[in-house]
Amino acid sequence: MTEIEEVRNSTGGISRVTYLRKKSGLTREYISDNSGVSVNALNSIEKNKDNYSPNYSTVAKLAKFFKVSMQEVYDVDFNLVELEMGENYE
Repeated sequence: MTEIEEVRNSTGGISRVTYLRKKSGLTREYISDNSGVSVNALNSIEKNKDNYSPNYSTVAKLAKFFKVSMQEVYDVDFNLVELEMGENYE
């Protein structure tokens, strides 16, 4: 079990992005300014607003910002998404 999964299980299911943000001690505004992901998107991801599901590009930007794998940001196998959607999916 990864560190994120352990924290998620012990905290009642906080989002992975919330965990990464709090672990880093950063604000949503700082992450937005430095990752290219809007504050609204971050809010939606963290709160799972309306069952929000971020697109590949958003998850890729957050993974790059936090220096983690895409799956550590959002639990979807984006390798399969890329195969299904083709190279133009971004």
